[in-house]
Parts: sequence; C-alpha cells; structure tokens
Amino acid sequence: LSMFALSGIQKNQRAQYEQYLAQQAEMANIYFIQTILAETNKSTQTFFTEEGVHFAEQFELISGLAVDLYDKEGNMVSQIKPQTESEKMNKTLRLAMEGQTAYLTEGNNLYYFAPIKIGSEQAGVIRFNYSIVQYQEFYQQMLQLFVVVGIGVFLTSFLLAYFYFGTFANGIIRLERQVGLIGEGHFD
Repeated sequence: LSMFALSGIQKNQRAQYEQYLAQQAEMANIYFIQTILAETNKSTQTFFTEEGVHFAEQFELISGLAVDLYDKEGNMVSQIKPQTESEKMNKTLRLAMEGQTAYLTEGNNLYYFAPIKIGSEQAGVIRFNYSIVQYQEFYQQMLQLFVVVGIGVFLTSFLLAYFYFGTFANGIIRLERQVGLIGEGHFD
C-alpha cells in the first residue's frame, strides 16, 4: 500500500513540475515573439547571435529559473563561455531540435528543453534548469514516514496476533490436557 502511495506521490510531483515548466515554455515563446517583433532586424539567427545572452538574462528575471538558449543549429547562445555537456544532455537537445519537448533529470536538477517557434517554424530551443531538491526531500520524508508507520503497524499486528492467538492456544492446550485426564480415567 505504501509503495502505491509513494508511486502516486511521484506521479503527482512529476505532473506538477511538467505543467509548470510547460507554462514557462509557453511564456518564453510569447516573450520571444514579442521581443523579435520589436527588433528592426527580424532575423532569428541575427537575434540569437546579438541578443541571445540578453534575452536569456531577461527571461531568467521573468521566470525565476536559470535559462539557456540555443539557436536552430543547436549552438548555445545564452552563455559567453559555453560549458561542455553530457551525451544525455546532447541527446535531449536533439529531441528538442526536432520540435519535441523533452527533459532530463540529473542529480538534483531537471533540464527541460522546449522548442521556440515563430508560427510553424522552429527558431531555437530554450532550456530551463529546474531544481527538484524540494520534491526529492518531500519524497524522502514520505518514504521515511511510510517505513516508520509500516514497521509500527507490523509490530502492533504481530503483538496483537500473538496475544490473541495465544489465548486460543492456551484454551486448546488446557482442553487437550483435560481430554487426556479423562482418557486416563480422572473424571473430576
């Protein structure tokens, strides 16, 4: 029962942060379209090259999340000095470059990749770096609670069963002794 409850908690947590990050991605798309429409040069590649760092910084302030921005070739444009990324991260980025929303969990962080589109054309990808520490801590607290409660229920059940069935067993043992005495001819 505890495992089902914990599984439900995990699914609920996952649904919560997926919904939240999907809303952030939608907001990023709207903000991107508004920003590019305000530019005199409406080329997305030029915008990413010249304004990518600024756009990411501004959207970090709006969303409260760490943000990285990639152009349509998959090059990170939001950092002056790009960091090397793992193969899993690159694979997840490739999925986003194909127009899919994808995410990857590594340690205490969830990296959520969402395509940025203008109309039906993909302009790039935005990556949200989302800390899931609070979800992991809550899950661990629930796990500990279920373990403690499970052990308590098991011990209580064992003790109650021991005493309950012990009284039955003692009655049966006394009855068996009395039958044995009657068998030996002691009728008193």
